[in-house]
Amino acid sequence: MLLFTFFTLQLIIPYNAMAWMEKDSLLLQSTFAKTPEERINLLLRISSIEENQNVDSALYYADEAYKFALEIKNIELQTRSLVSICRIQSTQNNFIACVTNAEKAIALAKSTGQIREEAIAKGILAIVYAETGNIDKSAAYYFEALKLSEETGDKKETGLILGNIGADFMLQGNYEKAFEYLNKSLEIAQQISDKQGIAQNFNNIAGVYMEGLKNYPKALEYFKKAEIVNREINDRYQTGVNLINIGAIYNQMDQPDSALQCYQQAMNLFVEINHPLRKADCLLHLSKFYLSTDVNQSRKYALEAFEIGQFHRALHIILEASSLLDQLFLSKGDTSNAYYYSNLKHNVRDSLYMLQNQKAMFKLEFQYNQEKVERERKHIQLRNWIIYGFVLFGLVTSLVIVSLINSSQRIKMKNTRLEKDQIESKLRYKNKELTTNLMALLKKNEMLEEISERLIRIEKEGDKRDAREAVSLLNKELKQNIDNKIWKEFSSRFHETNHALYDKLLQQFPQLSQSELKLCAYLRLNMSTKEISDLTGQRMESIDVARYRLRKKLGISNSDSNLFTFLTQI
Repeated sequence: MLLFTFFTLQLIIPYNAMAWMEKDSLLLQSTFAKTPEERINLLLRISSIEENQNVDSALYYADEAYKFALEIKNIELQTRSLVSICRIQSTQNNFIACVTNAEKAIALAKSTGQIREEAIAKGILAIVYAETGNIDKSAAYYFEALKLSEETGDKKETGLILGNIGADFMLQGNYEKAFEYLNKSLEIAQQISDKQGIAQNFNNIAGVYMEGLKNYPKALEYFKKAEIVNREINDRYQTGVNLINIGAIYNQMDQPDSALQCYQQAMNLFVEINHPLRKADCLLHLSKFYLSTDVNQSRKYALEAFEIGQFHRALHIILEASSLLDQLFLSKGDTSNAYYYSNLKHNVRDSLYMLQNQKAMFKLEFQYNQEKVERERKHIQLRNWIIYGFVLFGLVTSLVIVSLINSSQRIKMKNTRLEKDQIESKLRYKNKELTTNLMALLKKNEMLEEISERLIRIEKEGDKRDAREAVSLLNKELKQNIDNKIWKEFSSRFHETNHALYDKLLQQFPQLSQSELKLCAYLRLNMSTKEISDLTGQRMESIDVARYRLRKKLGISNSDSNLFTFLTQI
């Protein structure tokens, strides 16, 4: 059994030899903490210690820290607590709760500018998505976390994330990319003299050589490099892990004595730091080592490992120890004990199978929820696009309608202007024609007037009474005929061009007589009293009296309003 220290965003915390005592000390300190902030920080430290020992206990302390942070409304401590919670939940395969809390942490971190916490939360999301098979989303979150850590200039965090990406590529079987990112992480760790990071990268590079490429000499080289660095920094836990892995490689390379020495050294270290589960791993390796050479010694190590597994409910240790004990008792002919451990082995295997199924169910549930969220997002997006489409269609349609209406109005106004211009042009022409005719009539009338005057003189100078009477009668008929013809001609043409004036005058002033309507027509042409007199043959005094009476009927006798102006405004 190989042990690797793939350090996916602080999910694996190096074991501290003083961890157990430190936890008790921190609990005591938290009880007498002077401020809520101090208590929350102590609870988070306890939670981080418990992550490698008891994840349920670790989650409890992180939850307590979060509750206190909510009470005092400290957003920065809420963010840190949520990061711890979602990190622990990811190790429990509680992916849905993990993603929910990670997204909360990211939102809070953005609001307070906690870039480091945002990067860690995004790194945890990357791990979850990688674990559930969503490689694209995992990669996106990894590189977002990497960008954030580079922005802050936190080289240690940047190296950590690069190492995570390398570990992820290793799990995907992309060993070339795994080496690329692990070496980048190693280079940063060496630049900043991060001994722990250097050792972890050596260990993980060795893992790629051993698990991926089956290059045991290279794997041994890097495991030994990791061991040397861990001894330098006195990290006995990681040194023990390195020794177990080195022992496993010596076994693969058929060097049993070297393997035995490594297992014994590793077990001594785990006994010193009181880490029973890793001690059990060493016992299992020793049991396998003596399986073919010393059955009693092998059974002794297997039984001790079995007891540790039972005490700590470590199913993988119970399973491996039961399998060895079943084999050992059967080889000695002890069928009763062999049967007992065989049964136990199958029961534990079933339990582990159930746990694996449960993990698979967690993954499926998470994937289902993610797909559901994605479907809902796409549905909302589609609905929004439809709404936007309708709104856009409505706006375009409205613009087209408004444009058509405006265009129609412009055309209508243009046509109206053209019609008006045509009417005005026609009216000007008619008025000009009317004026011309009127002047011709005036000249004709003058000529006839002259004839009339000459006849009058003949009449006065004539001797015969009958001749005088005939000429007088002719004169009267001629004048009357002239006057009627002139008026009929004038009235016909004036009505043709100014028919609205007669209609409005009769509508507003129905009491007007025909002679007054005639006078209105003359005045509308801005004719003077003399011109009207010359045209009609009336005396100027009579026309002035008629004008006065007309003003009275039009209701403007007491005003200074001009008749021409008044008539043009009707």
